Amino acid sequence: GFSPKSSRDDRMNSQIASYELALLLSQIGRGSEANSYLNQLGMTRKLSESIFQPKFNRRNCTTNVKHAIAVDNAIPDILLNRLTSNKMFGIQSKFWKYHNYPTPHFFSYNEKLGCGSIIDDLVNNYILPIASKKFPEKNLHNKIDSFEWWSHKRDDVKSGGAHQLHFDLDEKRLAKTGKACNPLISCVVYLKGKCKKKGNNNSSHLAPTLVTDQILSPSSQAKDGWMCMPKEGRILMFDASLLHGVVPYLPSGDNNGTDTDTDTDTESDPDDNDDNDNDDD
Repeated sequence: GFSPKSSRDDRMNSQIASYELALLLSQIGRGSEANSYLNQLGMTRKLSESIFQPKFNRRNCTTNVKHAIAVDNAIPDILLNRLTSNKMFGIQSKFWKYHNYPTPHFFSYNEKLGCGSIIDDLVNNYILPIASKKFPEKNLHNKIDSFEWWSHKRDDVKSGGAHQLHFDLDEKRLAKTGKACNPLISCVVYLKGKCKKKGNNNSSHLAPTLVTDQILSPSSQAKDGWMCMPKEGRILMFDASLLHGVVPYLPSGDNNGTDTDTDTDTESDPDDNDDNDNDDD
């Protein structure tokens, strides 16, 4: 017979298999077949099938989007080269080893605006001026005292480049007061991705960032979403109260694990307090 523990393990493995199969079916255009597996897991909502298939049913934004903006070539080459070097966030950088990356534990750094670090240079001189124009109602120049940042290195072959949907917020304060405290703005800086130089335009297999219009409220449900494809030197900025994540894609057949095929992004959340900002499902 089976022990209670082995039975629990079997049920958990079965649930994981159902989830992964539903994801795979969605990725290959058979989303309707995924529904039965999702129903078995007790799920009642899912992302639009077109989100998992970037080449189909996707339209470019031709009108002004209130909640988000993506800007190309916003970082000078000299700063981008420093950020992508192995002294900072390059593929062979000791940063990843020192943080035991990939790690299941969230880690981040909070720095005072004007501290003089290389990330402060990025935030103060390149992100903040653009964000202030896009989100004038937030009065960023007068409210920001510090910014929190972290970095990820995504392997599209092993993980599909995914990062769970989450809200940027202070989880401790949420647990204590029941109120969500979000940063003023969230930002993703793509250090690797589709090369901005001519001759390299194959980015269809790279996992995009999805920003929805859903906030942390029982009555809120996402109706619209915006997808941002990774591109070297691109900056994505959006309202930090919105649900967002990285959509997993099937690796393309030409993915050879080179630097171009691994997306590295640094997220910076300028905040008006020093509270930690963690990921929440």
